[in-house]
Amino acid sequence: GCWSLHFEEMRFLWELDPEAVAFSTGPLTGTGVPGSGAMVWSCLRRGAVHHAAAEGRFGAALRCAGIDMLFLTGSSPQPLRLRICQGEITFENPVGNASSLLAVRRFEDAALLTVSRESVTEDRCFVIAGEHIAQRLLNKGICAVIAEGDGAIPLADSRRFTPLCVELWQEAIRSRNLPQSGRSRPVRFLSAGCPVSPEAPASSPFDGGGDPVFVALGVAWNKTGFSASKPKQRLAQLLTACLGEPCTPEELTALSKHLKALERRNLTRGTV
Repeated sequence: GCWSLHFEEMRFLWELDPEAVAFSTGPLTGTGVPGSGAMVWSCLRRGAVHHAAAEGRFGAALRCAGIDMLFLTGSSPQPLRLRICQGEITFENPVGNASSLLAVRRFEDAALLTVSRESVTEDRCFVIAGEHIAQRLLNKGICAVIAEGDGAIPLADSRRFTPLCVELWQEAIRSRNLPQSGRSRPVRFLSAGCPVSPEAPASSPFDGGGDPVFVALGVAWNKTGFSASKPKQRLAQLLTACLGEPCTPEELTALSKHLKALERRNLTRGTV
């Protein structure tokens, strides 16, 4: 996910194209956990990697198509449509307008992104990225993206994972605190430094966005949406069942600190 974009072995990608755009999901994205529509856009700003999280269907569709993360480099002089289907990535010549995307999808539940100068829009209705990300995609020639597939999102222990999901949904129903899509403003900012998009609020990007480690792992749990009791303990239990490896709340706290520290690293020693 977004941690790997900071590591030394990934440095050459940012050096290859400082205007690269990445899109990543977490291990819980699309699994059915309340708020599991979380996904993250990443780009390089002033030499450091910055993230903007969003909520929607696209992350789950990407995972069902067999891809966990996209890293887009280079550019095309002509507009292209990017298709991710059953683990394969192809570039196509776009034909028609945004409405024609419905005609070229291969699976009925495909997630469709259209890119304009102002935003990236999911299913022609919901904004999931602002002007800054949209402009970078257009500069690369990407005007639309289709993610589709019938693959299953892997779960190491589905017998344990399913009851945990049910418990969380029941808790949300009892408390009348069902996950809010935040569709009026679905983009949530994670970066510790300057935000990815100029329309971000001037206050701390963590305000209202909860712990950034949550979205990076695939769930949008925050004070404006779903807030489970002992959220890190719940998240650790979900990750243990999902990945098949023990996870503790203390490890999640360490991951959160590590992510914030990574975002302060300058990968280019210059200004981008």
